[in-house]
Formats: sequence, structure tokens, C-alpha cells
Amino acid sequence: MLQELYLYLHLLDIYTVDTLKASNVVKLAHGMGGPLSIWDEVPAVICITIVVPRKQVKKILDGFRGTPPLCCTVESSPQALHPWSNVFGTVQTGFGTIKVIGQGQDSRLEVDQDHSCWHANSPLIASFYLPAWILLHARSTPVVRCGLLSTPGAVAFLGQLGLQLALHETTLDKCHITRNMPNMSARPIYGGGNVTVPETAPVLAQDLTQSISVTISSQDTCSIADAILRIDFMSEAAKAKLFNKELPVTVTFYSPITAGLFINGSFLRQATFPLPVNGSKVKLRIARKSGYVEIVVPILRDGWKTLYPHFMLPASLESFKGKAYPVMWSFPRTNVSVMPEIDTHDTGKIPWLTTHVSLTLSARERAIRESGMAASSSAGVKQDVRVDLKDGIFSMFMHSSGMQGRRAQLFGLTEEATGINMLFLVSSLKLDLAHRAVLLDAAVIPLTSRLMRDSKMPGFLHDLTQKGIYQIK
Repeated sequence: MLQELYLYLHLLDIYTVDTLKASNVVKLAHGMGGPLSIWDEVPAVICITIVVPRKQVKKILDGFRGTPPLCCTVESSPQALHPWSNVFGTVQTGFGTIKVIGQGQDSRLEVDQDHSCWHANSPLIASFYLPAWILLHARSTPVVRCGLLSTPGAVAFLGQLGLQLALHETTLDKCHITRNMPNMSARPIYGGGNVTVPETAPVLAQDLTQSISVTISSQDTCSIADAILRIDFMSEAAKAKLFNKELPVTVTFYSPITAGLFINGSFLRQATFPLPVNGSKVKLRIARKSGYVEIVVPILRDGWKTLYPHFMLPASLESFKGKAYPVMWSFPRTNVSVMPEIDTHDTGKIPWLTTHVSLTLSARERAIRESGMAASSSAGVKQDVRVDLKDGIFSMFMHSSGMQGRRAQLFGLTEEATGINMLFLVSSLKLDLAHRAVLLDAAVIPLTSRLMRDSKMPGFLHDLTQKGIYQIK
């Protein structure tokens, strides 16, 4: 899965290996045969869609056990002199029928989805992204396979699927090759606070290299004190820009993890840190003769609420076709209706839930919570908003499932001065298989001033609270 790792590092605009750079893809495409030879412009990443017949899907439905991960494999033909194989684990699946619109590089797929899913009579449609250079290098028609990833849990399916755990195998010419996933006209917008590099950058990106190092605060705690991001100027043209003392070098932070390096006010390079840092205390080390710049900045521990108040729930505006769209950095798309419900009637069967939900607290947050509980919270002093938020969510999981205290389905977000401001009506506890997580399926009623003026609200709230309400403070 190494090629898939490189692929998503490129799509997320984190790092691009040489084989995915546009200039190298153009060189490979020139004079090559294969299915991409008729394309005027070959992108670095393409999408492969394979259709798995229904009779093959039924092989794993009979006596289905566990949740084995699905994967797709692209490998050389059996006649190849130098065999190769690449596995891709990020697969978009669905059930239905495919309609092809357009031809060649302009073709796209539309899927008429069968909402019965695994219980449908439609074939399984599996799509995944693939680096284009793999197909450009292929000397014969590659083989595409959709099956189960080889894990200890998949051993139970060896009898039905064989040693390769293949649901369906075919050749590339019988698959669909498009620029984007089915039912999509473009790739998803990935947030991260990335800076858009101007086309007229004073130094080309390949003339610079970047590396990261850290300093340790003490040998006892082994905690990171500072992050040091070093940018080396490799070419003579780049070194000449830095060597000129009349051109000032500055750095501007856009988020706790991204900054822009400038020479004489012109954007030079984006600097990305692996951990949140305190940009207000940045130091620059400029070695003009040696040809490098070091950005030294302390790790962000306290004070992030003042410096980056939006970092509580990170989001950014991402540009797409001339328009800006708000994108959540860490908010997954979930389809609650298809998630299996967790049976909470016998709490003895779900002892793992308490540990799982408590892991939302970091070591620092856990220490704050435990110290607050030990010091008695009778005074109602709140020490940390994030800890209070997570503690409230933890209480909702524990009481709605019956794992701790009395079982409750109705929760009220309460403030001393104003009373209950928001109601949560929990329906069930769901298992999110895709993210290996659990979630509460609940309705939320914000008790706004306008809503409370409704003549029906007092009676509604009276009947609701008679069933018992757990207050979250």
C-alpha cells in the first residue's frame, strides 16, 4: 500500500513524490500506449471502477462473519517478465447500475444506487484512486482484483474465495477509467489551512528542500520544547536570492501548523509543522552564506484560545473554481441510517465502551478532570472549556447506555444563571464501522428565546421533563 500512501500525501497537498509530479507524468504519457494514450492530458491521479457481479458478492454473505476490510489490487498480467502488484485499501463502494457519460478523458460515471445495499440484487461497484504512472508503465494489460484484505479475520473466507481472497478479478480494459469517482465532477476539497502558492514565486519549489527537527525540554519528561523547520536553498539562483542582504526574510503564520516564508515580501514557500506551534514566539535563523533558513518556534501548549480561537473546531476556507467553501478539518461525513445499533440492554456485553469514550481525553485533559473532581466542584468553578465539553459528552454516553449511574435518554445543557439552554433526546447508540468509533443518534433542541415564546412550549417541556432529565453543567 506504499503507492496509496504517496497518492494521498499528494491529494492532501502534504508531499508529492517525483512519479506524481505533473512534469514526469507528461513525459511518461508521451509515446506510451494503453488506455490513457488517447487522453490529451493525463492527470497524476485517476479513478478505476470495477463492477463485482452479484453472484460473487453472495459468496461472503452466506455465513457472514465479522467486518473484513475490502481492498482492490492492480497487478501485472500473468505473462509479464517483471511482475508487480499494488494494493489499495481506500475503496468507495455502492450497489446499483452504472451509466457512462462521455468518452475518453471526458467520460464520467453516474450510479443509480440500489438502497437495499447488501440485500439488493444489484452488483457491487467499487472505485479507488490510482497513480496514473502505474498504468503508463504497464507493458501489457494489467489485472484488477476486488477482494478482502488479508487479515487474521479474513481466514474464515478462504474456502469461499481462495488464497487470494478475491471476490472478482478482471482485466483493466473491462473496468472504467475516469478522472473522478462516480457521481462526482471533481475531487473532494481537503482542508488544512494550506497557502495557495502564487504562480510568480521568486524561487522554484524544486530549488528548496525542507526538514524538521525538535529540541527536548528535559531528559526526564522527554517532552518537545521547540520545533525547528529548516529550508535549504539548493540551486545557485535560490542562494543568490537569500545572499542579498537587502532582501528581508520574514515568516507569517496562518494557523497553528502552517506558515508562509517570504523574501522581500514575495511568497517563497509554505512551511508545515507536524504539531501545533506558537507562531507569536517564532525566531528566524538566516544563514545567507551557507544558504539556509531555520524557523524556530515553541510547541503550542497553553494560550491557544487567545492565539487561535477557531482551533477549537478547526475549519478553513478552501478555494474551488473561483469560490471559497468552508471545510471542516476533522469532521467526517456519516450516514447514521446504515450504521448498526449497539444493544445496550445487557451492559455486561459492552464493558469496552467506558474505556473507548474516555480516550477522547488527552493526558493533560484527564489530569485537569481528575484534579477538579478531587478538589470538589461544589463552587462550580470551570477550569477548561474543552474538558467540560468532553466530560459532558462522556456523561451522555455513560447514562444513555446505562454503563454508569441511572439510565437516561433526555439530557439538558444547563447554566447556573439561565437554567437549561439546550435539550438532547438520545435515540440509540450506533457503531461507526468506517471510523472505528461510536456515536449517539440524538435530536437537539436549542431553547431559543423565539422558541420559548411559543404557547405550546411550556406544556411540551413539562411533559418531557416528567420522564426524567439528566442535567449537564
